[in-house]
Amino acid sequence: MSGTVKHHMPVLLVDDIIHKLADMFPGPVHFFCAWSGGVDSTSLLYIMRQFVIVDPRHQLTAVHVDHSIHPSSSLWSARCAELAGELGVDFVSHRVKVESERGGLEYHARELRYKIFAKLSSDLPRCLMLGHHADDQVETFFLKLLRGAGLSGLCSMRVFSKRNDLLVCRPLLCYHKTQLRGFLEQYGQPPVHDSSNDDTAHDRNYIRHMVLPQLASRWPTYASRVQSAVNALQSDWDYLYDHALKKISEISSTRFGLYCFDRVMFSEQSFSEQHLMIRAYLYSKQWFFPSREQMHHLVLELSSVKSMRYYYFQTHQFALVAYDDRVFIYPRGYFTQSPDSITLEVGDVTDYDIYCPNPCRVEVPMYPNSVGTIHIVFSRQKALQHISAHRLKRLYQSAKVPPFMRGYIPIVKPSDASPKLGSIIALA
Repeated sequence: MSGTVKHHMPVLLVDDIIHKLADMFPGPVHFFCAWSGGVDSTSLLYIMRQFVIVDPRHQLTAVHVDHSIHPSSSLWSARCAELAGELGVDFVSHRVKVESERGGLEYHARELRYKIFAKLSSDLPRCLMLGHHADDQVETFFLKLLRGAGLSGLCSMRVFSKRNDLLVCRPLLCYHKTQLRGFLEQYGQPPVHDSSNDDTAHDRNYIRHMVLPQLASRWPTYASRVQSAVNALQSDWDYLYDHALKKISEISSTRFGLYCFDRVMFSEQSFSEQHLMIRAYLYSKQWFFPSREQMHHLVLELSSVKSMRYYYFQTHQFALVAYDDRVFIYPRGYFTQSPDSITLEVGDVTDYDIYCPNPCRVEVPMYPNSVGTIHIVFSRQKALQHISAHRLKRLYQSAKVPPFMRGYIPIVKPSDASPKLGSIIALA
């Protein structure tokens, strides 16, 4: 059995959605509506257009991304531009090329879209509007379940979420595609049909066309039951997330400009709490979790306080380093090059910005009785021109500078005084 699941839902009540949007957004907002030209996003665009007509304090822009995958993608872009003109809606289009790498084509296409969305600017607060609906929610839940997701993954999609600094809203999550299609038919505007959505070789399409119709024939109300389960899971995860984030914040600090937490205090927590604390912090940064096996090994290593041995773990998004009594977590690729050396006159400056390649600020220790110049160097090789290897090692060890930071912590050497370590503060 295949095809679209029929829910026999009532006609979409646009006035109800507009009233809900008015409650969600009491102040002026610039809405950027992600628009593929399909049923879901086109329905959302029509609804958002009516909303900004009702409340003209808001602004609306339709954003189309051509992934250059389908042979007809350029025709879809042209059709979207034409329809936006007919609706009187501001329209921007971007063409990208998606490379199928680790993570799959769908993942990389989504990441490219979000990079474009993140660059959209406005004088008003921004909100990205997405047309995901109740059937998408069910598909996402089963995809996560079949991939062995944990609690946070099974929470699926939320009406409100954040992607870095961008607010994301999915106002149609409680409506079904049959309702959206019925709503759109009254305008006589045939939506774009992407034939790739019919290919059951893709997991989501297989669930949509092969699995869900079978569920509907046996349990007609399965979609509402799944949504109830998702709501309960979201409530449970929110409680655990807040609890775990509070626990890890109590043992956290900043050292050398990087976030870190106390390894000894972490080891005093139960094993399940340690797991949850790490996951909560990664979730707060919107980083993917390691696999269960990796997480299990990671927590065991961090709990080995007796040896306090050096431990390094990384993914494509972040690096975690345990050194002495601290555990550092920072974005992958944050430090890739040592800044250039600099020579200053005493008293000229107490801090300045560097890039390695991310923006940081160096704070220079004061030498009130010194005259002449101050040499500030970052790499160990250059530092050895001003200080012996033994003394340099003692400086690093006394300040508990982890090995991965020793190419970026400045060595400050006045012409007439002993060298000291400067400090570095991450700005991003």
